[in-house]
Amino acid sequence: MALHLVPSEELRVACRQRLETCELWLRRLVHDRLRQEFGDGYIQTAHIAGHAIFKTEIRKHVATRLAADPSRYKRHIDTLQLDHLATVICKPEVYKSFFRQAFQFEFPTGNDHLRLVIGRLVPIRNALSHANPLSIADAERVLCYCSDIISSLTQHYAAIGMNQEFNAPLFTRFSDSLGHVEH
Repeated sequence: MALHLVPSEELRVACRQRLETCELWLRRLVHDRLRQEFGDGYIQTAHIAGHAIFKTEIRKHVATRLAADPSRYKRHIDTLQLDHLATVICKPEVYKSFFRQAFQFEFPTGNDHLRLVIGRLVPIRNALSHANPLSIADAERVLCYCSDIISSLTQHYAAIGMNQEFNAPLFTRFSDSLGHVEH
């Protein structure tokens, strides 16, 4: 469908939903892979080749967010935003050791391509989050790039036999009258 024919509010909603879904998938992947390797405290303790996987700035961000509202986040990884996830996933050694297999379907050239794609999504995500205008070109980027990332992750989970657990590229959100939110 030609995106210029879609009302701007509907397009904004579709782009926000796709970006949020993409972010949730990336968080899930990072959590699954690093928790399996390093345990529950992976954000603070995970190291590869003598270097922390999560740089000090990101660990401080997590601590600040958790201290400000401890009941808001079910997992520490849920405090991270798209740019933080890109920083972690696209580190060359980390990507090679933990994430290459998940992205090989849509990003066969590796972490530099994935970093470029996510890097182009970050400013669009920020613009949408702060009620700034969305161009048709930016909407196309969001819909295409996020679909590529989600497609690669769904293929990855199918390849490792988890396609029955993750058989749809969407997350469901539940909330109650007390403000509890689960994905």
